[in-house]
Amino acid sequence: MRGSQATPHHTQRRSDASVAAADPPPERLTIMIKPAIFLDRDNTLISADGDLHGPNQVRLIKGAASAIASLRGLGYKIVVVSNQAGVAYGRLTEAGIQAIHQRINELIKANSGAVIDRFYYCPFDPQGSVAKYRGDHPWRKPN
Repeated sequence: MRGSQATPHHTQRRSDASVAAADPPPERLTIMIKPAIFLDRDNTLISADGDLHGPNQVRLIKGAASAIASLRGLGYKIVVVSNQAGVAYGRLTEAGIQAIHQRINELIKANSGAVIDRFYYCPFDPQGSVAKYRGDHPWRKPN
């Protein structure tokens, strides 16, 4: 235990102050905090009037790729958060969502050289028709 050490029964225990002074300093945990920008996906980065059914439907909004590049150039990580209830209704799979996200990154990289660092999405919906994804969930925005 930090701040104490075992002592044989025949030796006198040192005071807490001397134990603390004799112990090596604890290891320091270094956490690198990096600023991040959180963006919605649909109609912020890509045009989406309704569910996309695959990566071939991805269309970047004009200026989205250069905006991502500018933010990355300022040192920000880019995180996209999105509700994707189409999964809960069986119109799209999670693999389909991931393919769309990959396509978004391909288009952004091709247009600006930048990429999105992380995509997070919520496939749940309270009225979904796919039992696995039906229900309210803390991942749903705007929580």
